[in-house]
Amino acid sequence: MSSSFALISTLLIVLLSPLTPLPAQSRVSGVVLDSLSGVVRPLGSAIVTMPGLQRWADADSLGRFTFHNVPAGRHAISVLHAALDSLDVALPPSFIDVPETGEVTTVLATPGVRSLYAAMCGAALRDGSGLLIGRVSLGDDTRLDSGSVNLSWTEMEIVQSKLVRVPRTTSLALHTGATFVACDVPLGQPIRVEASTSSGSSSPVEISLSDLAFRHLPLHVRKGQHRLTFSVMANTGVPIENADVSSSGTQEKTRSNATGRATLMSTAGTQSITVLKVGYEAHIQLLDVVRDTIVTVAMPRAAVALTTKRIVGQFGSTLPEGFDERRRAGFGVILGPDVIEQLGGIELGSLLSQARGVTLGGTIRGRSMPFIRGFKAGRCIPNYFVDGSPFVVEAVVPTAGKSRTFADLDAAVPPESILAIEVYASPVGIPPEFDLSSSTGCGTILIWTKRR
Repeated sequence: MSSSFALISTLLIVLLSPLTPLPAQSRVSGVVLDSLSGVVRPLGSAIVTMPGLQRWADADSLGRFTFHNVPAGRHAISVLHAALDSLDVALPPSFIDVPETGEVTTVLATPGVRSLYAAMCGAALRDGSGLLIGRVSLGDDTRLDSGSVNLSWTEMEIVQSKLVRVPRTTSLALHTGATFVACDVPLGQPIRVEASTSSGSSSPVEISLSDLAFRHLPLHVRKGQHRLTFSVMANTGVPIENADVSSSGTQEKTRSNATGRATLMSTAGTQSITVLKVGYEAHIQLLDVVRDTIVTVAMPRAAVALTTKRIVGQFGSTLPEGFDERRRAGFGVILGPDVIEQLGGIELGSLLSQARGVTLGGTIRGRSMPFIRGFKAGRCIPNYFVDGSPFVVEAVVPTAGKSRTFADLDAAVPPESILAIEVYASPVGIPPEFDLSSSTGCGTILIWTKRR
């Protein structure tokens, strides 16, 4: 009896005692965005962690995530993703303040190209330049203690009033983890890249940075050779005979047979594969050769451009007012009559691409046009002025709602009529009377002809 009484007394004490309140709980939700691709978009399949709470959540295909029952306080939150791991980019955690009840929403984003450049290079990204990062590996667990990555390219410069090709080279020491970072890499031109380590060297590969101004390039150093078997065909599926096939991993070249087949022995590692055939667009790709490999190549037909002859009269050669003052000021890229003459009458697009900050792109039906990096986002179509008058360009070729094309400008300004060109890819130094950057977010190109 006494024991039953004691048990009942204990239960009454527990039931009548004040309850200890549970910690306040809230919900944290948000979205993960990718800014490195040049266009901000959701980063699907990311893992979002709250390390202080030892909690994690999977983001869905739209980058959305949710944490339930999060205690109040200040918490770190970070993002993990395979794409970031492959780029050797580690994002610092963000911090959020969680109230006792309710919901907190947050946006987590990978760094944009400019932010990434500033963090890795310690300087602001300049127009016409970009960032190249990567890692050198041996394809096994061997640790690389030392090595370098060598870059080489050619730039056009004005030397003693002549436009000449100047070779440029730079050597980068490998960082911890065999990573490398190349800053101020020029955009839109071929760059030769090769890794050199105590265990061997990679085969040289040729790359080009796009208008995105960022590229990740893994390089592999491996020993031995492997057989590459090529299947070369048109994009219609018809085999292509006598296509020239080569790999940077061998000095040998070969040609495809009547069935489109070709075989090469190539050094292991990262190789540049090139397939050429008259009448077809060149095929160039990077291939990590680690075993005997079958390479399938589909080649589209090349657009055929018909040449035209223009008969023109004699023009004058008076430079516009203020031209010499702007050239002495040093803003922009100035191509004077001496440089234009040295270039020998090449067509307008190729001529403009000689200026730093200008790249050719937007190829449609075999035609392309110059772009410069916009002040707001991405690349943009420059504001053109011909002999002081605006010449609006909307597209490469006519499209729906855009009838003013670069082809029209190219036809209006034949090579033999060009006297001088001024390129202002940066907002600094644009002559006020030709500055439309506040409304278009883009720089200006001034074309002066002999017809003035």
